[in-house]
Amino acid sequence: MIQSSITAGNKKIQKMKKERNAYIDIVKAITIILVVLGHCIQYGSGSEFLTSTAFFKNKVFIFIYSFHMPLFMLMSGYLFAFSTKKSDKLCDAKTIIIKKAKQLIVPLFFWSFISFGIEIYNHIIEGCIEEITFWWSVKKLVYYFICGPWFLWAIWWCSLAVIIVKFLFKDNLFIYIIGLVITFIIPDGYGLDTYKFMYPFFVLGYWFNAHNVEMKMKKVYLNVRFVIGIIVAFVIMLFFYDHDSYIYTSGYTLIGKHILYQLWNDYFRFVIGLFGSLSVMYSIYGLYKLNHKKYPVWLCYIGTQTLGIYLISNVLVGKVLPRITSGIIGINYLIIIGETIVILVLSLAINWLLKRKSIINTMFLGGR
Repeated sequence: MIQSSITAGNKKIQKMKKERNAYIDIVKAITIILVVLGHCIQYGSGSEFLTSTAFFKNKVFIFIYSFHMPLFMLMSGYLFAFSTKKSDKLCDAKTIIIKKAKQLIVPLFFWSFISFGIEIYNHIIEGCIEEITFWWSVKKLVYYFICGPWFLWAIWWCSLAVIIVKFLFKDNLFIYIIGLVITFIIPDGYGLDTYKFMYPFFVLGYWFNAHNVEMKMKKVYLNVRFVIGIIVAFVIMLFFYDHDSYIYTSGYTLIGKHILYQLWNDYFRFVIGLFGSLSVMYSIYGLYKLNHKKYPVWLCYIGTQTLGIYLISNVLVGKVLPRITSGIIGINYLIIIGETIVILVLSLAINWLLKRKSIINTMFLGGR
């Protein structure tokens, strides 16, 4: 009887873990689909959006960009906590850093050669081959490496910050807050504005998991009134989201800015990013529960391949799509949805091919 009870208990625990992971994969899947959709609005809507900032005023674009990267960062921090939970010694930090470098820095390095190769090709077909010199090539490679897919760099720097605080300062919350304050006086440039903006979301996701806030505050964050309040607040804030609300347009640092106005922008971005992320997570969780915790297998699969989709779709959308859709006049959502589906399918197919060889998988996908 005792043995059968233990076995039943273990099965129940395994089932709960699978269900939790399935929910996380669904959240990641929806988020990466929104990322591709947002990119297709910007790069696949013809010359009007390519030669101006008209996409910043698009309502769908505003909805997506108000929360999609903060949500990804919350999930990244939450998942990163699993890597550090059983590690308390300083020597463990080295292992975690090496693993993270393999997963993030290695793919960034090799994808920079892909972007560089595409630029060389464009120069050749445009008859500008004389511009291709040794130092021009070095500068371009360094540029594509440093300014490559910024989200991976954001995860890398935020992971390092958490590792430093955890292993040197015993995960002291006050140190994390000091780190947040410091971000406001560090200059922008080279993607630093986006990395700094992602920092509080990564730390929040990490802290939520690492310190079991998930269980301690379950009655609060799953309270119906709390959930409705978050969603209503997010919808209201969307009406106030304007051109300066984007991190890409107004930056992050307080240096050289109107301090109060910049602080308002940063604060507004934090709050709408958090409330938007929670609103989407609550919505997915509600559907998840109503559907008896079952979702299409293909959607769960997309959630497990987000790194590859992000890296591959960046190239397809940024380098290929504008050439194909440059003749389109005005935004057409049927076309945008079609572009999104095609980009996702192509990204998944290329991702599958890259995974077939271990060395190629390591080079371009970090061995995931």
